[in-house]
Amino acid sequence: MAVNERPGMPQGLKNGTQIKTIDGLVRTLPRAGVAGRRTAALALAAALVATAGCAGLQSRWAPAPPPAQSRIDAESRIERFQLALVIHKSRQTLSVYRHGTVVERYPATLGQQATGDKLFEGDLRTPEGLYQITGKHNHARWKYFLQMDYPNDRDLERYRTNLRNGRIPIIRSKPLPIGSGIGIHGSDRVGERAEGQNWTRGCIALTNADVAEIHRLVKIGTPVLVLP
Repeated sequence: MAVNERPGMPQGLKNGTQIKTIDGLVRTLPRAGVAGRRTAALALAAALVATAGCAGLQSRWAPAPPPAQSRIDAESRIERFQLALVIHKSRQTLSVYRHGTVVERYPATLGQQATGDKLFEGDLRTPEGLYQITGKHNHARWKYFLQMDYPNDRDLERYRTNLRNGRIPIIRSKPLPIGSGIGIHGSDRVGERAEGQNWTRGCIALTNADVAEIHRLVKIGTPVLVLP
C-alpha cells in the first residue's frame, strides 16, 4: 500500500538555531565571580523553565541515555495494533499505522532539544517510548490537544534512577520534576514548520489541519510510539 506523504515533509534537519545553555548564560552575566554568576544563571534558568510557553531555554544538562529495551520491543509489536501512531524524531514525522502498515505520514515538529529521551521538566526533549492517548481536548490556539500518558511507570522508574545517579539538576535544594502535559497538538507557527525547525517544549506539533485529521482517527487508548 502506498503511503500518503503530506506536504511539508522534512528533507532533513536544518542547523543554525542557537542553543542556549547554563554555561552560556554564565558568560553573559556581570562579573561577580564564576560561582556567583553560575548561581544567578541557575536561578534564571529555573525562572525561564517556569514561565516559558511551548518554547524556552534549551538544556544540555546530561547526555542522552541509550535506547531502552522496552522501546525496541514496542517497535516490534506495532503490527499487533489495529491503529497506532509512530513518531520518528530524527525524521520529524508522525505516521499512522493500521495493522502494522503505514497508511498516512505527516510532517511533525518536536522538542527544541532534538536528541535524547526526556529526563526532566524544562529540558525541551520529546519523550521516547510507548505511550497512549489519554485525552482529546479542543484548544483555542492549537485546534486540538491529544494528551499522552507521560510520565508512565517506565518514565517514573527511569527518573528515580537518574535522580540517584545525579542526572537530574538540583535547583535551590530541590530536583527539577519529571514534567507532564505532553501530547500532540496543532501549530500556529507556520514559518518554523516550513523551515523544519523544532520549537516545542516536548510536545509533537502538526499543522491545525493535520491534527484535526488525527483527532478524528484516534480514540482514548490509541498507542503512540515515539522513536529517536
